[in-house]
Amino acid sequence: MMTAVGYIRVSSEHQVEEGFSLTTQSERLNAWATTKGTSLEKIVSDEGFSGGTMDRPGLDSILDDLDSIDTLVVVQLDRLTRSVRDLGHLLEVFQQHDVSLVSLSEIVDATSASGRLVLNILMSVSEWQREDVSEKTTAVLRGKQERGEHVGRIPYGCALDSSGCLVQDPEQVAAIKVMKRMRRRGKSLREIGTKYGLAPATVMKLTSTDLRKLVPSNV
Repeated sequence: MMTAVGYIRVSSEHQVEEGFSLTTQSERLNAWATTKGTSLEKIVSDEGFSGGTMDRPGLDSILDDLDSIDTLVVVQLDRLTRSVRDLGHLLEVFQQHDVSLVSLSEIVDATSASGRLVLNILMSVSEWQREDVSEKTTAVLRGKQERGEHVGRIPYGCALDSSGCLVQDPEQVAAIKVMKRMRRRGKSLREIGTKYGLAPATVMKLTSTDLRKLVPSNV
């Protein structure tokens, strides 16, 4: 009977919202094991670690224990690594220890040369897609900056006009003035923050800064 180990990873809350939660990954791995008539020896997890680095405690523990593993199962290749170079290194290490890599989403198995080729092609395409998106995003942001449009988070008290430039938000500016009065009357930062749904640190910044410096004038 094969000794199969699952590996799961999530790097951010955003991935949890997209369906990559550790619980969801665990359920899929256990479902795979059931279809194979086996069970997973264990599921190792790395929570809050990027797939762009190999420096992960969970992954390290698996690599230290490869001699007792027959099969390593992941929901998707990028849970294991986002780097083609690191994938190649891992495949070599797995091969040296007779460990098969199974990825459920890509439906590939690195038990053969053709399987390893497919894995490398998939990872190459995935890396190209990320780099392409990054380049396009950078170009868009650069274009916005060149046209004088605002890039990044819109600060409280501001809004974007039709041309994408920052202008004062009358309602929020009025709210800031009320916050300033509340502070002068002794209200705490937390009380004011609760009223307006803002963090105390944000309230402190808003109430201690000259509005003319906090937001740009649109008059």
